[in-house]
Amino acid sequence: MSDPIHLVAYRGYGNEQTLYLHGRALQDAALAPAAADDSRLENLWAAYQRLESDEVAGVHVTAAFAGALWTTVTDREGYFSLAITPASPIATAQVWQNVYLHWAPADQPAPAEESAPWMVAQVLTPPPSARFGVISDIDDTVLVSHAASPFKMALTALLNNAHTRSPFPDVATFYQALQAGARGDEQNPIFYVSSSPWNFYDLLVEFMQLNEIPAGPLLLRDYGRQNLRDIGHRDHKRQAIDALLAAYPALPFVLLGDSGQEDPEIYASVVQDFPGRILGIHIRDVTPGSARRRREISALAEGTAAAGAPLLFSADTADAVHFARQLALIR
Repeated sequence: MSDPIHLVAYRGYGNEQTLYLHGRALQDAALAPAAADDSRLENLWAAYQRLESDEVAGVHVTAAFAGALWTTVTDREGYFSLAITPASPIATAQVWQNVYLHWAPADQPAPAEESAPWMVAQVLTPPPSARFGVISDIDDTVLVSHAASPFKMALTALLNNAHTRSPFPDVATFYQALQAGARGDEQNPIFYVSSSPWNFYDLLVEFMQLNEIPAGPLLLRDYGRQNLRDIGHRDHKRQAIDALLAAYPALPFVLLGDSGQEDPEIYASVVQDFPGRILGIHIRDVTPGSARRRREISALAEGTAAAGAPLLFSADTADAVHFARQLALIR
C-alpha cells in the first residue's frame, strides 16, 4: 500500500495587493513527533525520511481567499507557487492572513464536493504599525550549526532534532525586541532566509516554537535533483532578499547574518543596490580564529557605513542588542 499524499504549505508573505504562497505535495508516511530524549539513531532516521521525501508532480492546488479562487499545479519536484491578488485591498491590520487550500490528483482537478477538506495556510502581511522589517539568516545566526565545517554541520543537523538543537544565547529575547520595536507594539515582520533545504522546514518551525523565537516566513532552498550542481546560497539569498525589498518598497530593513559563509558580502551588495533601505547589519562572528575573515568584513563594514548602513561584527547577542538600541530600533 502506497503512502498517502499530503500538502505542505509554507508560511507566505504579502502586502495590500498580493499574497505570495508556496508549498509542496509529498507522498510519504507522517513523521512521529520528536522528543528531547530521542536517540541519535532515531534522529538520523527522521532526517533520512525528510531527505528521502517523494515529491508528487501534477497535483492541482486550489486556494480560496476573500471569496475568490486561484489554482495552480505542482511542478516535477512537487512545488507550487501562488500569487493571490484579490479584487479589494487586503486588511493588513490582521498580521496573519488565512488562505484555504485544497489539493486534488491530476485526474480530479477540483474538490469532489462542497464538504471536501480544506487546509489553512498562513501569510504574513506587515501591519501599518510596522516601522521596519528584519531579514535574518538561520544557521549560525539563530541556530548553532557549525556551518564553517561542513562535516560538523552535517553531523549536527542529522543527529539532532528540534528539542536538542541549540539557539544562541538571548536570541529569542533579541528577536522579540526587534519585533516589538522601540514603541513596544510595532509588530515589525521578521523573515528568515536560509540555504537550509525545504525538507527541514517542519524541524525549523518546531525549533522556533520551542525556543520562543518569533514566527515568520521561512525562505529556504530547493536541493532537488535539478539543483545538485547549484547548491550555493549567494544567488538564493540575494533573490529572496530582492523579492522582499520589492514587496515592501516603503519599509526599511535590518539584516542579520554570520561570518561563516557569504552573508557579509551579500548584505553589502544589497546596501549598494538599495540605497537608504538598510538601517543596520549585524554579523555574528563564528570564525573567531580567522584574521583574514575579520579584515574582509571590516572592509565591507567601511563601505556599508559610508552608504548609511552601519555594520556590527560581533560574536555576542548582547552586542547586537546594544547596537539595536543605538540605532533606536528597540527599547
